[in-house]
Formats: sequence, structure tokens, C-alpha cells
Amino acid sequence: MIQLVLMLCVVVSSGVAQHRSRAQIKARAWQLLKQYDPNGYKIVKSYYDTPASFRVAGRSVSLGSDVDFIAFMNGATDADIAKDLNTVVHEVCHLYTHRLAYKALQKNPTLYNPRKRYSLFFIDEKDSILVIQTKTFPSREIAPVVPEKLRTLRFKNYIYPSQPNQGTQLEGVYGLLDELNAYYQGTKNSMNLYQYYIKETKQAPADWFNFFAEIDATFFAYHEFKFYILKYLIWGQKKHPYIFQGILANRNFRKAYNAIDSGFEALIKEYFALKAQILEKLKQKGHKVRQTERYTFIDNRGRGNFLQPYKLLRAELSKPAYLRMMKLLR
Repeated sequence: MIQLVLMLCVVVSSGVAQHRSRAQIKARAWQLLKQYDPNGYKIVKSYYDTPASFRVAGRSVSLGSDVDFIAFMNGATDADIAKDLNTVVHEVCHLYTHRLAYKALQKNPTLYNPRKRYSLFFIDEKDSILVIQTKTFPSREIAPVVPEKLRTLRFKNYIYPSQPNQGTQLEGVYGLLDELNAYYQGTKNSMNLYQYYIKETKQAPADWFNFFAEIDATFFAYHEFKFYILKYLIWGQKKHPYIFQGILANRNFRKAYNAIDSGFEALIKEYFALKAQILEKLKQKGHKVRQTERYTFIDNRGRGNFLQPYKLLRAELSKPAYLRMMKLLR
């Protein structure tokens, strides 16, 4: 009888979670962000606190209406919401980069030119960097010099065939940096939610698989977009020297790139160490754990970990041509 009551409680509890209204889902998302990820919370709140219309240097600038972040969410349970926040922070980071650039320009109206594009790259809770974009070429131009074996998961979406209105085509290397940063901030959100998994889950293998899943899906974008950015600049130096010189002379672009690059690299090292600790604790509890370059296994269950493309691109980026370009960016 007690067992039946417990089963009914589980069903009822699960049913309530599944039938949360949109408002309840959003409220829980805000709560998790505020409690566990002040970095992601700052991105999302700053976007919604900033109007979409501005007066800059005597001109009116309208950027359209707010995008409701629930459009980036797919579930109603706590587990679903926690997993979806990586995407929420990623997508809102793009919106922040565009919209809040004009808020920054209001403070420095002499920098405003209606013919220019602007990006405000969120670095952390205390720092964002305003970048005035210089002339670019579409990122699809680098496709012929990307070997087939290096055309990893995101190549088709961001490089080729991509879409003409994709930021990486319209804004070239600045769009690539925007993507690198969005993946960085989204991955950081998933890492910051570690305390949620410690405090509000049973810390069972299924819980840790959920924690790993979102980070494993996005951390290797670090090497993908670093590779695309450096390849873009190497190609630009050869084929578009005037454009290349403009980008390289853009001090704030270099500053933003280096801040994002070092932050993302440090975050991945932190994740690898944390994941090893979690797996070791599970092992001590009697679970069978192991990792290959493609999967993480706990007992008889495995999930993709994307170590293979990460290591493939890391090896490519160790070659002299990329190292020389990294040096020029410092």
C-alpha cells in the first residue's frame, strides 16, 4: 500500500511538472538563472531591461520587438528547464550583442555612424567590449580551404552552405566571434548550474548525464569557431589584404577575441577536471564508468561526448600558420 502511494505521488508530481504554464516555465527559468548563474542572468536581464529603440547622435534607431526566450525552450520539468538554459543564454547573448551595442553608443555618440555595424561582446558580469565592425567578406569564402575531415558539426550552418542572412555571412569574422561568444556564455551557464545538480537533484547517473549532455554538446564549439576565425584571417591576409588589415587594426576586436578565447579555454579545463571528479565519485559508489573519444559510459548507458572533433581541431590549431595568426591577434 505504501509503495502504491509513493508511485501515485511520483506520477502526480511528474504530471504537475509536465503541465506548467508558459508563465510558470519562464518563472522557474528566471529563478534558476538568478540563483545559480549570475553571469547568464546578467545577459538575459540586461537584454530585457534595454529598450529596442534608441536616440543616438540625434538619430532614431529601432531594433524591433523583444524576443521571448521561451521560444528556445522545449520542456516543462526542472530537468528540461535546466538543460534548455544553455540555449536560452546562447541565443539571448546574440540579442544582447546587437541591442546593447546601441546603448553603449548612447554614452559615446561620437562613435556612431549609421553606415557601420556594431557589436557589444559580453565578457562577464563586469565587462563588455564595444566593437565597431570594419569591412568583411562572407565566411563561406573559406569553405574551399577547409578539408573535408575538418568540416565538423557546425560547418554547414555557419560556413557553407549556410544561409545568406546568417551573421557569419553578413558580418564575416565579427559574426564568427559573436558565435564563439554565444557558445562560450551558453556553456558557462551549464557549468554554473553544477550547484543546481548538487542541491536539487538526487545526483544519480541520469542527473549527471543531463549535466554532461549540454556541456558536451557545446564545449567543442570553442575549437570549431577558433579554427574558423583563424582560417578566415589567414584567407583574408592572402586574398583580401585591405580587409585583413582593417580587422587586425581593430584593437577592440582583438581585445574581445582574446578575452573570449582565454575564458572559454579555461572553462573547458575546469569542466574536464570536474567531470573526472564526478565520474570518480560515481565509481566509488559502485557504478562502472569509462570514457572513449566518442562516448561517456555510466553502467550500461552511453552518451556522445564530442572529444573526437575537439582533439582533431586542437591538433590542427597547433600548426605554425595558426600559431602565427594567434600571435598577430595579441
